[in-house]
Amino acid sequence: MIYLGLTQVGLALVTSALNFPEIVKQTRQMISDTYQHSDKAHFGENLTFLIIGGILLAIAMVLLFWATISLIHLIGNSLTSFLPDGRQKFFKFILYVVVIVGFLYLSSYILGLIGFFTNYYKLFNFTNFYLQFFLGIGYFYLMALAESAVSVYLLKHWVETEN
Repeated sequence: MIYLGLTQVGLALVTSALNFPEIVKQTRQMISDTYQHSDKAHFGENLTFLIIGGILLAIAMVLLFWATISLIHLIGNSLTSFLPDGRQKFFKFILYVVVIVGFLYLSSYILGLIGFFTNYYKLFNFTNFYLQFFLGIGYFYLMALAESAVSVYLLKHWVETEN
C-alpha cells in the first residue's frame, strides 16, 4: 500500500513538472487572494487553517471513497449469494450497475438534505468561514463512518457468516 502511494506521488510529481509554471502561477494567485480577502494581521493563521483544512479534506475524501467502494462491493457480494449459479457473471454485472446507480442516488439525496437544512433553515448560522469549512469536512467523516458501520454489519452478518 505504501509502495502504491509513493508511486502515485511520484507520477503526480512527474506529470505536474510538465506544467510547473502554471502551477506556480495558480499557487501565487491563491495565496494573493487569501491575503487580500483576509485580516492582514492574521494572514499566517488563515493560511495555516487553509493548509490544515486541505489536508483534512484530502484525508476525508480518501476515506469516503474507500468506504464507498467497500460498501458497494459488500452489497454486491451479499446480494449475489442469492443468485443462481448459472449466468452468475451477467447477473452480477447488472446487479453492480443497479447498486452503484442506487447508491449514487441515495448519497446525492442525503447530501441534498444536508444542504437543504443548512442553507434554507440556517440551522448552523456561523459567520466564521473556517468553522463552516471544518463542519463540511466533518460531514465527509460522518458519511465515511456511517458507510463503514454498514460495511461492518454486512461483513459480519451477510458476507462472512460464521460456520
